[in-house]
Amino acid sequence: MALLQKIKSVPETFGKFAEKVLHEVVHMAADHGAQRVDFATDRYPVISIKSSERKRRALTGVQQIFITKSEQKTPKQIHQRIPD
Repeated sequence: MALLQKIKSVPETFGKFAEKVLHEVVHMAADHGAQRVDFATDRYPVISIKSSERKRRALTGVQQIFITKSEQKTPKQIHQRIPD
């Protein structure tokens, strides 16, 4: 998440956004002399200890984005930088 917040100008499409994130990760790894980079994602099972917290947060509103192609435009909200 910190890497995403670090990006000051978000590209217009998700494809360009993915390229920018990959570029940042590769440069960060190179700067620290890493020999490899592992990419891990998170899962959100329906039944879990954290599910009640997710439900509570969802009461304030949730925006789901389904990315179907690299040319898909990024939403306006993602262009607003999250305060440090």
